[in-house]
Amino acid sequence: MAHDSTLSQNVRTINQYRKASARDRRTRMWASRMNWEAFHGKQDWSHKTPTQSAEFMPRVSRTTHRIAATIKRSLIQPSDWFTAEIRTKEIEPETIEKILRCFLDHLLLPNGTTEKFPVMIEDAVKVGLLSSLMICKVLGRMKTKLNFNVERGAELFGLEIPIEEAEEDRAVLTVSEEKIWHLSVDLINPRHYYPDPTGRSLYEIHRVFRDISEVKEMAGPDGIYDSSVVDQIEDSRPNQEEQSRRAEEAGKDGPEINSDRFEVVIDEFWGTLLNEKGDVVEKNVVAAVANEKYEIRKPEQNPFWHQESPFVVSPLVRIPFDVWHRAFMDDATPLNKTLNELISLILDGGVREALGVTEVDTDAMFDARQVSGGVMPGDSLARKPGIPANQRIISHEELGRVPSGTIAVFGMIDSEFQQATLQNDLSFGQLPGKQVLATEIADARNEATDFFSSMVQSIELDFIQNILTKSWKVILQHVDTFIAPMFAGMINRKDLIVLENMSREERFATLSQECVFKVRGISANLERAQTLQKLMTVLQLVGQRDSVLSQVWAKKYSYDKMFSRVLRALRLDPEDFRLPEGGDQDQEQVMNTFLQSVERGGGDRQAGNAKPIPTNGASGASPFEPSDDFAMRGQEPQ
Repeated sequence: MAHDSTLSQNVRTINQYRKASARDRRTRMWASRMNWEAFHGKQDWSHKTPTQSAEFMPRVSRTTHRIAATIKRSLIQPSDWFTAEIRTKEIEPETIEKILRCFLDHLLLPNGTTEKFPVMIEDAVKVGLLSSLMICKVLGRMKTKLNFNVERGAELFGLEIPIEEAEEDRAVLTVSEEKIWHLSVDLINPRHYYPDPTGRSLYEIHRVFRDISEVKEMAGPDGIYDSSVVDQIEDSRPNQEEQSRRAEEAGKDGPEINSDRFEVVIDEFWGTLLNEKGDVVEKNVVAAVANEKYEIRKPEQNPFWHQESPFVVSPLVRIPFDVWHRAFMDDATPLNKTLNELISLILDGGVREALGVTEVDTDAMFDARQVSGGVMPGDSLARKPGIPANQRIISHEELGRVPSGTIAVFGMIDSEFQQATLQNDLSFGQLPGKQVLATEIADARNEATDFFSSMVQSIELDFIQNILTKSWKVILQHVDTFIAPMFAGMINRKDLIVLENMSREERFATLSQECVFKVRGISANLERAQTLQKLMTVLQLVGQRDSVLSQVWAKKYSYDKMFSRVLRALRLDPEDFRLPEGGDQDQEQVMNTFLQSVERGGGDRQAGNAKPIPTNGASGASPFEPSDDFAMRGQEPQ
């Protein structure tokens, strides 16, 4: 790299900004690296010998995938996971929702492929869990679309066809290209993001890696880079350190470096440039520096009409007065590694205790060649004549055993891991795999609900809602017309006329400021889980044998309605399970047989202690004792 004296003032300032941000985030980057290693099942086993176990328990990765999948499912299953509210009466809010949803279903990635919004959010949540920040960049890109048509005339590719085979009305396939604007919401790697470490939002720097061929395509009269400066770029060999880090984050053993691939490191600057005295030189500008010394994009005014940064940044675990905050897995990763050490120790102890070492007295054997390949179960060994019968020919020596208390310590660490991640079946509104008491349900709800509610609020309000707001503004800035095949049948005639009668500037001024988005998909799913937990608590309380609450419930409340609520909380329609009119004779016969067996002392009742079973269906009471109902049983009868 050249000395600072040879660089322009803007390049020196941007380099200084980036280095200051890099120094501030060193501890955060180290912790994130440890989390990613645990996510990919990697750990430093250099202290182990080749004969020792090195097992890895995928606790961090499993927990990360589980939380991210829950968030993704909340954005896929409900069709109305977000709503638009607009104060002006120009167009209906439903029209805005349909337009925005159309673009969110076809987000254009930098590699030219498309992706759905929930998939991007799932990946963003994983990054936030492991690296503290979820970072997205909202912008737009043009994509070339090929349109195929059939025409009558000359062949498309100039294929030579014999005259005798040619026909005047031969169908010919033609291809035309069309540039279509797409919305892009790029997920940014936190390693490539350099914010102002003071928290005053003076600047944001995004480091990107591009092939020199791509950089040259982005230069020129219609490009964003200065072609005269791009032609001067040298030393554009692949960045081996960056390649290695990419391989680590992808879970690979090592990078695949192509020495013939010319790569350029570009620092894209967004913010305010100051001079050496601290005075403002350029405010709210965008600039770009290649390889830390070539100013390929001079400072220019923010190209977005909303005049905001294109980045949307949000943490999952907030820390006051900190720019980088904290990752959810920072506490869980060391515990996962401790569990790995303990399970390896247990396995080593078990193997040593079970196998040990077999000692053989070959001098006492008739033929020592019998044990040349080891001693296997069922082998017969011949003793030399004259060897006393009480003299052992073979003996077993233990090399070790499982340390006492190791299993208890493992259980304690495992419990700490669950508390660090607040993970249990009830946290996600799922039925537990074992019987739990009402107090356990209440404790799990009180412990996990508040934290996950806060995390969901960060995702919905601080992240997704801001993405939707910026996306809508970017759409209004770049979309020329809404009479396009992608909007066919989507916009009603009245709103379509209104939109087409306005210019892009008028649309932006009218619709961008008056529109507010509200996201409810994830929180609604969490509320459903909380409702299910409350219903389980009620069923636990009223399902105890001879409980006063069960008697009160049977007199005043309906088991049928309660069970319907449970089904709805599980996203099941109670009408799908309702009996047809007139009932089901086979089911009635099965129920009558079951009730008769209970009355005779069957089921889990003791003989001679059977009680009459209420069948007052009119009052909505359960047709059998709550403690005998598998769906309501909370604990075994005393």
